[in-house]
Amino acid sequence: MIPRPAPTYESTPGSSHRILKNRLPAIACGSALFQSLPAGILAVAACLATHGAVAGTHDAGALGKADVEALLPAVEETVRHAMDTWEVPGLAVGIVADDQLIYGKGFGVRRYGSDEPVDIDTLFQIGSSTKAFLGVTLAQLVDDGKLGWHDKVADLHPGFRLMDSWVTGEFEVADLLAQRSGLPQSVLTTMMTYDYPEEDIIAALRHITPVTSFRSAFAYQNAFHLVGGRIVARVGGTSDWEAFLTDRVLKPLGMNRSHGTAQAMLDTENRAAGHGCNFGQTACIKSLFPFPYNAHGAGGLNSSVRDMAQWLRMHINGGEVDGTRIVSAEALETTYEQRIPIGGEIMRALGMHPTDRGGYATGWFMHSIPTGRVTEHCGATIGYMGCVAFDPDRRVGIVVLTNRLMDLDLGLAPNLTHQIMALLHGRSDADFVDGRRSRTADMLQSYEQSLQVPHDAAPPRPLAEYTGSYESTVLGKVEVTVRDGRLAFEVGPRRLPVVLDPWSGDVFMSHTGLPVFHGDPSTETRPLRFTVDAQNRVDGFDWSGRGDHLGLPAFHRGTPGTRD
Repeated sequence: MIPRPAPTYESTPGSSHRILKNRLPAIACGSALFQSLPAGILAVAACLATHGAVAGTHDAGALGKADVEALLPAVEETVRHAMDTWEVPGLAVGIVADDQLIYGKGFGVRRYGSDEPVDIDTLFQIGSSTKAFLGVTLAQLVDDGKLGWHDKVADLHPGFRLMDSWVTGEFEVADLLAQRSGLPQSVLTTMMTYDYPEEDIIAALRHITPVTSFRSAFAYQNAFHLVGGRIVARVGGTSDWEAFLTDRVLKPLGMNRSHGTAQAMLDTENRAAGHGCNFGQTACIKSLFPFPYNAHGAGGLNSSVRDMAQWLRMHINGGEVDGTRIVSAEALETTYEQRIPIGGEIMRALGMHPTDRGGYATGWFMHSIPTGRVTEHCGATIGYMGCVAFDPDRRVGIVVLTNRLMDLDLGLAPNLTHQIMALLHGRSDADFVDGRRSRTADMLQSYEQSLQVPHDAAPPRPLAEYTGSYESTVLGKVEVTVRDGRLAFEVGPRRLPVVLDPWSGDVFMSHTGLPVFHGDPSTETRPLRFTVDAQNRVDGFDWSGRGDHLGLPAFHRGTPGTRD
């Protein structure tokens, strides 16, 4: 379990003493990536890193072009070995140093079974690496004098409300991306994958029970970024966050291939297809879904290595590229300030060194290791995984984009990124590619075994006892019926079909048809547990176990409340 560090946020003295009733211990971070760990994640995201000075870090000088070029044979050997070991169909890698893209190369193919090569202009979904873009747009409005980091969110977005009224009133702009809200990890991301309207997701925040006190523990989120994006659009005077981003960041940086819609991805010929296979699988090309595009600033961008190199140059240069100032160095530096520390199982699993100490900033994970500092964020979507990282002292950055993501949001991208950074740091002790491949295989095997029906499974009740009307304050009303001998219902505004197969007793395996923007139908499978009252009568159900359903209010017979 993650220890609860004392908050260091200056604007609200005493906030660490305000503990809400009936809160559970802290749960790890945001996506399914950490779910198989004892502490419990998305990312959305595998990623970790720190930008502030920490005792014991190495005071390194900037790496030049010759320094990087001397390492390129080892980098290429590492990449090719990693692709084979992790069975990735295609990826692209870029290394920025000396204020230029020193190395950029594509490997493999855009999709299994094709001969279309990946290059540095191939588009990938970058997932939660988008979060830092949202952070920069907020920083730009701070530069403009239109926004302050300590402005209250409820004043800027009147519809913003959490379960606790005190937290609602204290929640600041700086909290939106800081991953310290006190809510369960990744809660409400399910509403994005099920394509609920944005306003419904924001409204649902008021129904989520906190699991830690405000600003006391790290728990990865996506929903608060929708609020942040709306604030940027309203204060910045644009139709939506993507419009502001395009005008103020993407166009000035020359990131002309980067955008945030599924249609723009489809309209691009040189795009990678996402693959959702575990080891040993190949027939796994994924469709294009409304998610992550409906996550907007939490994970909705498409980009390429060439474009992301511009993004890295801007950060390494303190907010400026080729004489064009994107954001002030002061405002940008604020986005690197640690907002909440991270430790325990998460850092041990995803850190860059056994002694790695880090935390979360504004759209960035932070690392502090003996050989230096690294600022990083990775992103996992349905079929894609990528990472962007830079060392502010060596003035070097890395981008890795891949077209494969396995169950539990596991993939090669963070491990390859860490391995290349270890080469740039002159380390010979790092074993991220092979070591974590073995651990990943064990985790996937355990996960797949957990989905199998137990040999001593208990039979379910007569199916008629489970049928009837249920309602969740977040996901709405459903009607459970028996169809062709199986329990079934439809959920959400898209009326997604859910079919239940007996697993053991009152636990069923649910199969939910996901909304697809383009491509073949896709199904999400996870456990669903019916609950009973004191008379042993079925009175509700919830999606149990791991993942983005964690923390959602259960469904109950009758009307549990209103979705206001």
